[in-house]
Amino acid sequence: MFLTAINNGEKISLYERRRRLITVLYERQNDTIGNLAFEFSVSSHTIRNDMRVLELEYPIDTKMGAGGGVFI
Repeated sequence: MFLTAINNGEKISLYERRRRLITVLYERQNDTIGNLAFEFSVSSHTIRNDMRVLELEYPIDTKMGAGGGVFI
């Protein structure tokens, strides 16, 4: 099982992190990869990989550059 530490030190699984990512995105409607990586205490690369997987099941759009981020 893959575990991730959230900023408060709580350890969560890969699947739980992805579930929380979706919850956060639905609440905020958009955010940046960097902010999500910081909030979930993982690398930007990890968040991008999570988004690739989640895009298969959810209406997620990513945009790079100025004004970019993750949108749901």
